[in-house]
Formats: sequence, C-alpha cells, structure tokens
Amino acid sequence: MEFRTRSSARRLRQALLPAMALLAALSLTVTAGMYGNADTLDKLFGRGARTVTAVGGTQHLDTAYYGQRYGSKQESLAAATALSRQISGEGIVLLKNDGLLPLGEGTAVSPYYDSLLGKLIVFAGTREEALRKLRASLCELVIDGIPTNLEEQLRIVEDERFTSGNYDLTFMGNG
Repeated sequence: MEFRTRSSARRLRQALLPAMALLAALSLTVTAGMYGNADTLDKLFGRGARTVTAVGGTQHLDTAYYGQRYGSKQESLAAATALSRQISGEGIVLLKNDGLLPLGEGTAVSPYYDSLLGKLIVFAGTREEALRKLRASLCELVIDGIPTNLEEQLRIVEDERFTSGNYDLTFMGNG
C-alpha cells in the first residue's frame, strides 16, 4: 500500500508540474501581450470611467505640472530645439535651490540622503570647449556655509582619463 501511495504521488507530480509550468508561461505571455497592446485594447474596450478625488487639504496645490503647451508634437519639438540652442549659446547653466528645499539659515544638511543643493550644467560645441567651461565654472563657483566637493570635482575634470574620455565605472575608485 505504501509503495502504491508513493508511486501515485510521483505520477501526480509528474503530471501537475508540466501543467503548472505551462499555465505560468501562458499567464506571462498573456500579460505581456496585454501590456504591449494596451492602446489597442483601450480603443476596443474603452478605459472605463475615471474619477479624480482630491485628498483633503490639497485643493490649493498647483497640480498642473505638465499642462499641454503645444498643439502638436512638431511644435513641441521646435520649442525644445530652440531652447536647446539658447542654452547651448549661453553655455553654462546653474540650477540652484531657490528656496524650494527647506534650507534656511542654520539648517543642517544630512550626509545620509542625496544632498544635492545645485547642479552645474555646461554646454558647448565640442567636449574640449565644454571641459574648459566646466573648469572655469567650478573655479568661480562659491558655496558658503557647508562643506562641498568642489575640489574633488576639479580633480575629476583635470584628470587625463576623464578629459580623454577613457574611463569606466572603476574611475572613481582608482583616483
């Protein structure tokens, strides 16, 4: 009796395992197909009703972050190209805090999170020109009141491996 029970359990596993694997593969295939064809499925079956409910106390917040500003993709592309040319012509952009973060006088900047306070972006026609602008900008940049990594940034920009473009992910560890 014990032999028969083991044997039937083994046969049951042998029959169920391939069926379960086939079912899992079929489920994944159907799910991937649905995601890949979501637009078509939405057109065929509709998206259904949607409602937006404001959470209490948030009615005064500006939620129109990405309002449509252009009538077509071509208008958007033309505006983006014009903005890129303008920024490229200026060459240097410093994105700064502007009081958006809670950094008042006496505020401590914790080292335990991404403490990005500003971002220096440099554009130029060539890599060499961009590196020259970046070096000059880093030398002129002044940040008071907190420790910064400006010296480290200058060392990176002046390193031959970086200027030649011949570096990889081990670059920072092999300073």
